[in-house]
Amino acid sequence: AWPRHPVRHNTSRQVCPENHEMSAHLPAILVVDDEKNMRLSLQTLLGDEGYAAHAVESAEAGLALLEREECFMAITDARLGGTVAYTPS
Repeated sequence: AWPRHPVRHNTSRQVCPENHEMSAHLPAILVVDDEKNMRLSLQTLLGDEGYAAHAVESAEAGLALLEREECFMAITDARLGGTVAYTPS
């Protein structure tokens, strides 16, 4: 495994008395991407940094999740299986 860059090392984690890592309360992030590998990679990366990452494969699934969950931000693919994730002004 590659060593982590010291600047990127997550210092927000705390160790509880039982020697288990416990994440600080970081905001939830929604990942929307129809490419499974990209979606899971982003979810893993964000989770490793302590974020609660929700990953879905479509804009419709993302909107449905936002009806139930509060997310600080969303990371989306610009084109999701024919659905446009943004509208140019």
